[in-house]
Amino acid sequence: MKLCKRAAALLLAALLMLLIPGCGASEITNGPEAGSYVCTLVESDGLHFSPETLFPAGVSLQLDSGGSGKLIVDGDEGILKWGVSDGKLHLNIAGIDYPAELSGDTVLLTLPDSGLRLTLLREGVEAPAVAGEDLSPWLGDWYGWWRVENAEGQLPDSWYDCFASVTEDDQGNLCLLLWDEETAKTKPLGSVVFRVEDGAALSTDGWFWYTDVAPEEWRLDNGGILSLSGRHEAEGESFDYTICLRPWGDRWEDAKAEDLPYYYEDWYLPLIDSEQPMPDEMDHPEI
Repeated sequence: MKLCKRAAALLLAALLMLLIPGCGASEITNGPEAGSYVCTLVESDGLHFSPETLFPAGVSLQLDSGGSGKLIVDGDEGILKWGVSDGKLHLNIAGIDYPAELSGDTVLLTLPDSGLRLTLLREGVEAPAVAGEDLSPWLGDWYGWWRVENAEGQLPDSWYDCFASVTEDDQGNLCLLLWDEETAKTKPLGSVVFRVEDGAALSTDGWFWYTDVAPEEWRLDNGGILSLSGRHEAEGESFDYTICLRPWGDRWEDAKAEDLPYYYEDWYLPLIDSEQPMPDEMDHPEI
């Protein structure tokens, strides 16, 4: 199962393992490689993540002339040594040499044994535009509910307020991160990548509730509402699920009372009335 590589908390832990003062280096050169690089994409187990989705403060790499530098992950700094040998860029962190690919203004850094691959672009250089469909109808923060029915196993029939963040990766795909009132953005229920074709977003890879989401199993139409349904079956547990989300800040004035999220009036409306952003974790109101 791929779950161990999917949780954002584990991604952060794997990166923070690097934030230990390093020693030693490859053959040092003071070439044009020196500079500041900002992470624009995190890949793990075939899934693409926007760095800001997992790390609000971002990830950056500083290569100083003379072979010193630092890696900054979500505000935490670690010292490194760097150099170039045999035409390859090497980063020495905590005594371990990490080869990286350097192509123009882009550094591709693979972290052994973690499945993590970072794409870092030189600061001040714009990422190349990806031609394709307009992704703007899906991008942003979403709020609503997800429902469990006909459950067999540990999870009972239930109803939860639900959240999603949808971002774009540098390949022109949509990256959806899903969590609910009992989880958090850093410990999501699922993470799914979509390609957009002819006004519809079709899943290409991802997971939900500890199982894989198959290519084209999930579909997001462009209608102002993200609606998903399916059947989960794995390891003696099964249930039907329905997910209904609207853009954060929308008022559900056309919805029936029974179709509103549980905390819509007591928690959601006060937040949007005060123009608050969607939180990464729900603080339940006392009702």
